[in-house]
Parts: sequence; C-alpha cells; structure tokens
Amino acid sequence: MLALLSVIDPTLGIAGALTIAIAVGFFHSATFGICAFVFFSYFELITEYTGNTALSPIKVCGGALIVIGLLDLATRARHLGVGGPSRGRAAPAWARHPIVLTAMVGFVAVGAASAAWAVNTDQVKTLTIRLITEALVFLAIGVFLLRRQQLYAVACTALVAGVLSTLAGVVLGNEAFGRALGMFTDPNEYASAMVASIGLGFGAMGAARTPWVRRGCLAGIAICGWGVLASQSRGGLIAIALAALFIVVSSRGRERVRMMGATFVLVAAAVSMLMLTPTGQQSLERITNGDSSGRSDLWRIAVLQYQDFPLHGVGLGNYPVVAKRYITAETEHTELVVSIAPRTTHNTYLEIAAELGTLGLVTFGGFVGGCVLLGMRGVRGARRLRDDGAVALGRGIVAATLGVLASCIFLSNQYGELMWALLATCVAFHAYVSRQLRLAAALETAQEIVENLPVDDIAADLTEALAVAALDELDGAPELLPAPR
Repeated sequence: MLALLSVIDPTLGIAGALTIAIAVGFFHSATFGICAFVFFSYFELITEYTGNTALSPIKVCGGALIVIGLLDLATRARHLGVGGPSRGRAAPAWARHPIVLTAMVGFVAVGAASAAWAVNTDQVKTLTIRLITEALVFLAIGVFLLRRQQLYAVACTALVAGVLSTLAGVVLGNEAFGRALGMFTDPNEYASAMVASIGLGFGAMGAARTPWVRRGCLAGIAICGWGVLASQSRGGLIAIALAALFIVVSSRGRERVRMMGATFVLVAAAVSMLMLTPTGQQSLERITNGDSSGRSDLWRIAVLQYQDFPLHGVGLGNYPVVAKRYITAETEHTELVVSIAPRTTHNTYLEIAAELGTLGLVTFGGFVGGCVLLGMRGVRGARRLRDDGAVALGRGIVAATLGVLASCIFLSNQYGELMWALLATCVAFHAYVSRQLRLAAALETAQEIVENLPVDDIAADLTEALAVAALDELDGAPELLPAPR
C-alpha cells in the first residue's frame, strides 16, 4: 500500500510511512507519543512542504494521543463499573483539579457560544474545533504523563527539537528579511519555541546524572539562545528574560549561585554576539528600533473592539473580519486590516479580549494561571522531598511555560500546540510530586507503626500495618515503591 501511494504521490507515501511508524511507537509507549507531539510542534515547515493536510505529523500525533487517551479513560471507567480500578493505574494528572478543568471547558464553551453574535460563524466553527482539539490533547497528556522519567524525556525532546529546528533552518536558509525562522514560518513563533527549549533544557540539565549530558544540555541551550537572538524577536527577548529570572529567583543557596553563573555566561555570550557580529548588530538595530511594524495599530483596534463589546467580544476568530470598521485617523498601517488576508492582533491577550471579551479573559486566565500555579506548587513540593533533580526539572518546566506565555504579548498563540503541551506538563509535574509526597507520608506512617509493634509480631503484622497505613496512597503508584530487600 505504501509503494502504491508513493507511485501516486511521493508525499502521500512518506506521510503514510510516517503515520505507521508513529502508530507503532504510540502503541508501544505513550511516552513516545507525547514526545513525538512535542517534537513535531517545532517543525511547522513540514506542513508547508507537504500541504495543509490531515496527514501532517503534528495532526497525526495529536489525533493518536486523543484516541489512545480516550480508550484508556474508557477502560478505566469499565474497571470502575465491575469492581474497582486495577492496581498500578494512577489517576490522570488533572483529576484532582476541577477548577482548572472548569476554566478550560469554560474558555472553549465561550468560544463556541460566540457563534451566536459573530459576523463570520464559519470562522467560529473552525477555530472552536481547533480549541476542542487542543483541549483534548491537554487531557490526553495528563492521562499518560505521570512519572519523572517521562517528564525528563519531554524536556530532553524539546531541547533536541529546538536544536534540530535551528540547525535545519540554517542549512535550508529559512529566513525572512534577515530574521531566522528555524523550521517555522513566523520568527516570533520560532523565538517562543526556542525559549521553551531553553527553559526545559535548564530543567534537563539539572536532572541529568552524568556530566556529559549536562554539557550537552548547556550546548543545546546556547544554540537555542542564538536562535532567539537571530530571530530578532522582541517578544523572544522578553520571554527569555522572564524565564531566566524565574530560574534564578526560584533557586536556593548554592543552587542559585550555579544558576546565576550559568545565566551570566549565557547573557555575556548573547551581548558579545549582539555587539561583535554582523548578524548580532542587525538584530540589535531592529530590537532597539521604535517602529512597531504596525503592531500598535493592531493593538489599538483590539482595544476599540473590546470597548464596544466588553462582555463577550466580537466572536472567536472575528477580530480580522471586523477590524476595518475600527480604522481611525490614528491608524497608519491600514493595509494590515483591509488586505485579502487581514492580520490577527499579534497579542494573545488582546485578541482574546477583543474576540471573547471579559468572559474569555477570565476563563483563559483562570486556566493558564491555574496550570502555572500548580507547576510552582510542584517545585515547592519537590523541595520538601529534598529531590534536587525533581526541583530542577519542575523549575525548567515552569520557566518554559512562563516564557511562552510572555512571548504571547507579541504573538497570537492561543491555539499553539506547544503552549497547551507545556500547560499539561505543569499539571503533570504537580501530580507527580503530590504522589511522591503522599507516598513518603504513607511510608513514614507505616514505619512508625512497625516500630511500635512487638518484636515477635513484626514479621506477621508487617503486611497488615502497611495496608492500614498506606493502601489508599500506594494503590495508584506501585511502581514508586522501593525494591524489596
């Protein structure tokens, strides 16, 4: 079948082979599926080469994740109905956080409901489907991303993908007006993804167990940092500054000294590139230029739309549809809104405010803020466990998420696959740390019970003591138990 497809269209043959490979990998390991989804989110240009079809790698990976996640949840529901869940299957990462789930569902629901007042309902339907897809991917990642090794694999995947995307962009000469694009079509999206790689790279470096892996992570971070500078993205610089600030501020003691040292070295290298290389000087000139390239006009129009419809906005995806109605004497770049393909707001938060009003801002903010807050709580919990590797990993996850959210100031990214995956990873990290804390407390209680038993009864009553003290906490995570002596 693949040979026949290749004869008809080589693109279909390649896509078919890739689909089969990804399907085999998914059924072999859910971790592979999550990592594949994250990896292909760095290669947007593949879709441009193959055409915007349903067989693009990111769509295949997302669809497979959703299907397998739903099957897993259905299996759990069946087990619950016939005698309880099977041991060894922890609850999804989002199961204990109804507020976050409610905010996410509310955001999607507001977007779908906006068809009732939007000018272009087809645009609402198209983007609502996209939001639903991203929400289902978020849920699917929470079903499978449960262990520390999986979190570490995701961090390493993002760093490797960032490096390969940057190098591939250099080899292919993919750039726009002297701005590096990597394997993306927009320099701001590229810079945002590189900031995510840098944050996750710091997490992987702190969780690595060998010096060679740590050095490799540092080299990868440097390459991704070069990508941010070469993209000449103001949003990328703001994002990387916020991510670095969080990494330093959230560190403690000698750990903070090491993070400050690594950050200082990278900042010094970035300044040297900006001041001493032709590419760097070109980037510095654009970054310091006061010209907003029309972004200020787009933002002003979004504010006017929000003022007219402060509660529910103009409808999902309808900002560019009605933007020309808000052209004023202050609008300099009218061509951005009256062309055949009018621009979006280039600011996620202003676009949500203009399209979905206060309802959209509150639900989106509650969802995103809840995920980030859970990630930060996970870092604090890892400190109580005195697990330096988990602390570093969680800090990198939160830093990457904060960086991507900061880059959204200059980018319409509410549908970005990588952003939704990072939000799901924050929730998953918190769930992992919470299980570890409950497990540690349960084992401590069990140890106290055993120590208080008479010596002759220890062998006979050890199993009962463990069951009484820790059955509820250990039921979902038997793989976390120490090996029997």
